[in-house]
Amino acid sequence: MQLFRERLRCAVSPVLFLAGIGALALLVSLSACRVQRGTPDFVVQELSMASGPRVTARLGTSVDGNPGIVLIAPQEALPEQFEVLETALRREGYATLSFSLPPNAFAEAGAVAPAIHALLDQAVNALQSAGVPASEIALAGMGPAATVAASYAAEHPGIAGLILISPGLREQGIALELLFDRVDDRPVFLAAADNDAYTASSAQTLKAQSDGFCELRLFPGSAQGLDLFSSHPNAIQQLLQWLHTSLPLPGEKP
Repeated sequence: MQLFRERLRCAVSPVLFLAGIGALALLVSLSACRVQRGTPDFVVQELSMASGPRVTARLGTSVDGNPGIVLIAPQEALPEQFEVLETALRREGYATLSFSLPPNAFAEAGAVAPAIHALLDQAVNALQSAGVPASEIALAGMGPAATVAASYAAEHPGIAGLILISPGLREQGIALELLFDRVDDRPVFLAAADNDAYTASSAQTLKAQSDGFCELRLFPGSAQGLDLFSSHPNAIQQLLQWLHTSLPLPGEKP
């Protein structure tokens, strides 16, 4: 009887050992999937200026051939403030490139500084190099950067669409509605907080002025720019719905 027990123990032990290894491997595999799914892969891009320090941008790639969005925030924005919006866009299938405006983004003559347009040239080129078609790049400007996005789009008809979050009709002496006239019939997404009277009224004015597909969303509270998306998750859903109509993914095109 004792001999039988010894033989049984010797036979079962390898089975339990292999089963344990299999379970451990499965656990590691599942953990790796969770990390991969929840941690976006960003590539640091250095955008150069003719004078002044380089501007650090974050490139989030997607599948070759998918649309892309350049995200522009005010100077004081921190990289982590982009993450909520970046992650949502990339999970949906859109490539992103984000950066904060450097100092002196506006020229003294009441215009966006030429060096900022040169930065956006580099940002657009970086998305194209990452596989985004040249005709499927939109610009998203937050706060004062909404004027920068509109200024660039007004001079570059190839920009596919505009996303203006907490826009102001007068930024550093620049009349945003005059730039908006030059956007023509390209699709526009406008968003602001209803308790931020200035940007809410500015967005409403632009909406009334638009002749093309222009969607306006007002949200409760007073959050501005990127903070609007972290304060209102449904703001991201509204933006994604607009994107799927205005800048559809390859499988969504008619």
